Amino acid sequence: DEGTTVTPAKAYDNATMTIDRAVLTSKYVSVANGKSVRMTIKVFTGRLSKTYKLTIKRAKSTNNNLASLTPSIGTLSQPFDPAVLNYSLNLDEYTDRVLISATAAHLLAKTTPKSKLYILKNGQTKVATIRVRAQSGATKIYRVAITRAKSTNANLLRLKTNSLLYPLVPAFSADNTSYTVTLPASVGSVTLTAKKADKYANLTIDGAKKTSKKVVLLNGQTITVNITVTAQAGNTKTYTIVISRP
Repeated sequence: DEGTTVTPAKAYDNATMTIDRAVLTSKYVSVANGKSVRMTIKVFTGRLSKTYKLTIKRAKSTNNNLASLTPSIGTLSQPFDPAVLNYSLNLDEYTDRVLISATAAHLLAKTTPKSKLYILKNGQTKVATIRVRAQSGATKIYRVAITRAKSTNANLLRLKTNSLLYPLVPAFSADNTSYTVTLPASVGSVTLTAKKADKYANLTIDGAKKTSKKVVLLNGQTITVNITVTAQAGNTKTYTIVISRP
């Protein structure tokens, strides 16, 4: 209720009464949170009069609820409820940012922040903290734990030999995992160099954590090299290169 009705009772029926200079028997007074209103009640009996001063105060609002809590993408772990303070939000591996917006339930409450952009790396979790301070000073904190999915990128960006004279066959493509290299009979070695497509992935060549390998072959020998990329999410892709020397 934003106000109250004041109804003074005269001691004598033949007396005249005014409320704030108007002849009234009652008056409704609207009072905002944290404010006060003064009323003057005057009673006249003949030539005599008596004045009463009334001050009506309304307490400050203690409403520190949110009316809404909204992500720009994705869905909170449960529908928003002002009584529930903790939420989670999962982003897919390709979504690197989300705007969290909040609106206070009461006009006199202060929300900090009203909106904020969160940027996340793959596999990272950040917590959005929203404070709602009521007019009275009472504070409530809402939290959203935002998690971006780990990267599943297990591709190579590049794979090559050290010479155009004995290239990969077919030409490198991230989606193709099988290649051959044929050395001239006069060439006894080839160096393979690989680069992962995603910075969070791990790359191994024949089980060793390295980005290049020199392969030495005798005439008539064939050697198979396996390059494995393990994505941040744990999935793997293995590229196989069969190297031959006639």
